[in-house]
Amino acid sequence: MRLDIIEASTLKYWLSISLYLAAGLGLYIKLVNRKLIQIREAQYKLPLIALTFLLVTVSATALGYFLGYSTWLLLPLIILVYILVAEIRRLILRRCYRASAPIRYENVHQSLSHPITTTDLLVVHYQIDCPQWKGPELSVAHLSDFHVNQALPYEYYVSAMQRASQAQPDLIFLTGDFVTRGEHAKILPGILAEANSRLGVFAILGNHDYWVGAQQVARMVCQANIPVSYTHLTLPTKRIV
Repeated sequence: MRLDIIEASTLKYWLSISLYLAAGLGLYIKLVNRKLIQIREAQYKLPLIALTFLLVTVSATALGYFLGYSTWLLLPLIILVYILVAEIRRLILRRCYRASAPIRYENVHQSLSHPITTTDLLVVHYQIDCPQWKGPELSVAHLSDFHVNQALPYEYYVSAMQRASQAQPDLIFLTGDFVTRGEHAKILPGILAEANSRLGVFAILGNHDYWVGAQQVARMVCQANIPVSYTHLTLPTKRIV
């Protein structure tokens, strides 16, 4: 009988610790996505994220152990329910805002023997109906999330730009995340100079560009004669559209 009581008590402690850990890790992920990841790139960023993870896990484990199987167990349950509701809401919003299906693909050759890799260029075509648009039909090439770095060959980025220009679009939109680290911004002008379209090329910055330094990245983009907008400020270039 005493053994059964001890096992039940141990099980309750493990349940309490597990619930507090799950709630703590859920809050940690939200903290990372909302706050910590927004910190500008610096040497202390990754250690700070790691230290926060350690503090959260240790604190959650300690709370689960010392508070045990009591009314305080409602706290992690409430947190987990909140996280679940937030995730369901996010999925519903993503479904509501999802884009129309592609009308065709180019360069699709994936198979078990040849899967798509990072340097495979897949071109996806969409047709977007805009009832309020009264002008002529426009073709737009949209390129985003370059994350230029030295781990990938320079020619890969150039070939992607050349492929977009060869399609002879009316407009090219570059929607940010040009680099992951600031030292890679210096090679942007050579890559972006390959972008050409009938009515012009326009750019905005992404969150990674702000983290490494918005002005630095914007200056490199402008060196390719591409106007870039960031923080409600447009940097002009010599390009006439």
